[in-house]
Amino acid sequence: MATPEQGSLFDVVIWRDAYVAVGQASVQSQYVGAAFVSADGVHWERTAAFSVSPGRLVVTNTRLIALGV
Repeated sequence: MATPEQGSLFDVVIWRDAYVAVGQASVQSQYVGAAFVSADGVHWERTAAFSVSPGRLVVTNTRLIALGV
């Protein structure tokens, strides 16, 4: 599994025909919370960065909710 920016995935869920994950990524030499998306579960693209590290994803009928660690 290849994550961008030397990232770490903490939780992965299937969402709308893709995989979505939360974890950490290295941005400007600092680790920040991050969200990732992948079509195949192997190659990941960072879609967002956060000031806190989300550790879990909760799936509802209409949205994803990221919870901090």
